[in-house]
Amino acid sequence: MLNEHLQNLPEKITDCCNQLILNTKMDYSFWGEFSLFINFIKGNDIVPTCGVTLKNSEPVFYFNENFLKKQSQKQYNFIHIHELMHLLNDHVHRTMFGVFQHKMANIVQDMIINTTIKSSVSSDFISEPEGAYFIPAEYKGSEIFEELYDWMQNQKNKYDNDKKSVSEEMQKILSNLEEYEFDKHFQISPEEKELLKQTIDSILENMKSRGLVTSNIEQMLQKLRPSKKNHLRVILKQIAALKGFFKTKSYRRLNRRGLTALKGKIKNGAKLNVILDTSGSMSGDFEKALSYIFFDNIEFNFIMNDTEVKSVEKYKSRKDIQTTKIAGLGGTILQPAIDLVKKEFSQFNTVVLTDGYTDTLDFTGCGQKNLVITTGQKPSVKNAKIIVIEK
Repeated sequence: MLNEHLQNLPEKITDCCNQLILNTKMDYSFWGEFSLFINFIKGNDIVPTCGVTLKNSEPVFYFNENFLKKQSQKQYNFIHIHELMHLLNDHVHRTMFGVFQHKMANIVQDMIINTTIKSSVSSDFISEPEGAYFIPAEYKGSEIFEELYDWMQNQKNKYDNDKKSVSEEMQKILSNLEEYEFDKHFQISPEEKELLKQTIDSILENMKSRGLVTSNIEQMLQKLRPSKKNHLRVILKQIAALKGFFKTKSYRRLNRRGLTALKGKIKNGAKLNVILDTSGSMSGDFEKALSYIFFDNIEFNFIMNDTEVKSVEKYKSRKDIQTTKIAGLGGTILQPAIDLVKKEFSQFNTVVLTDGYTDTLDFTGCGQKNLVITTGQKPSVKNAKIIVIEK
């Protein structure tokens, strides 16, 4: 007998929950029991397919009846677990700062979830729904949202320049980017997202206390919900705050009829100063330090410095950095790079990547916002925020 709130729902939903709850495999029971905590609501006017969100402080699964009718039972079973995994996954928190392009973020989230389902749930219970995307075989990185998103964004940049420069699989995915909607990804407030996370955490604790979380499910949860502090999320929020436009005086501004140039200010594209500590103590940490910067097609002044400025380059993409040879490996005095920024690039905000074993850093006279990301100890700074990433 199904839980009362699962009654009077479309047959595909009740059949799926029945199969999950009554299945002798404990892993399936997890999904069935988890479903009992979710409110299933008909939402033909809310979602074209399905989607999960928070309503009245409770997790909600909206479904479109017309969409359900087009799915086989096994296809719906796949979609059912897909939506539950959205609730379990921390993707919502990791994309809440507006740093990511929405449609691309949706595809990347769905790729990771669909690939996980395909590898962990028997084909006796599920089949692939139409329009489902999976992590491309050519991607060799980790199944982590930020890493896959970055790779996909690079693929899109190549696709925009020359469609044939990417694989046929990627051409198909990217050509459908704006029309893609496998399911509905709701946009909710940071407060609601935090409440949703707390609610899901409470449900999981309840299920663990009842012995419903097997070792296989535990491994999946650790993968989807990393226990370590998500520094990247905090960093992306700070980088997003550093981005933006700056204004300079110009006679290029036209009057509102477009007839003559008037004295005024124009907006210039986003750009950052990035200072990399290339001292000997950073050896082995360069890749880690650089991985915490999300460039997102931002132009940046890239400055390498150990005891003095070694190199100043103007870059437009992460690919430019990948071909850079590290210059330095001496001692550590980073103030010369900051002084250079004050002199030549003070109109831009600045990020410093270091292990923290450095001199006192004074950003007075630099851009309005400055950030130090350290992979080691916390350095002494003036007029800058600091994020410490543990070793």
